[in-house]
Amino acid sequence: MTTTTTTTLLLCVLVVLVGSAFAQLPVPPRPSGHPWGNPSAPIVIEMFADFECIDSRRAWPIVRSVLAHYEGTDAFQFVYHQFPLITHYQAYGVAMAAEIITNYTKTDFYALSDFLYESQPQFTNDAFYFKSRDDLYQLLGGWALKYGVSNSTFFENMQWHSPAYNAVGLSLRLGHLRQVYGTPWFTVNGFTNLNLSSETTKEQWIAYI
Repeated sequence: MTTTTTTTLLLCVLVVLVGSAFAQLPVPPRPSGHPWGNPSAPIVIEMFADFECIDSRRAWPIVRSVLAHYEGTDAFQFVYHQFPLITHYQAYGVAMAAEIITNYTKTDFYALSDFLYESQPQFTNDAFYFKSRDDLYQLLGGWALKYGVSNSTFFENMQWHSPAYNAVGLSLRLGHLRQVYGTPWFTVNGFTNLNLSSETTKEQWIAYI
């Protein structure tokens, strides 16, 4: 078998495997992300963020203050998408925990995000340098229990291809389609907006909107 033939066969197998993987993706029960505001607003601002990202943590209080400023208006709709970066080893687990807590309780996702960003120093790469995934799950399970999610429900849902796993994966795939490669990342009506970042002040946000 020639090198060309072998390469062609390998490419064919790869195409089949990739096609099969995407064919097996579950249909999401709802669109990606966590919306805030009027879905009929003419402007949709989306934020792709990572609970373990220091820049996402820096941007979040400002974003929250902007949302409070526009509370009750139809100026825009805001959508938060979870986008755990691969270099942040605890990020996907934290993102799944957020989905579980909001799915099984009446906890507001944005209020929960306040807590998770405030708690970020407890699950950074440095904080977990000598810890394991089990340590992370125990930490997150303790928080989930305080919000009203039983340990059995929490750990059952912290599994591969659980609804929480798929919800985070859906947001990641959307981000990849939008060519998101860092956090926080902002889009306006589906297009990347580099004027909005972790350095943007509340006043600059309001002037932009």
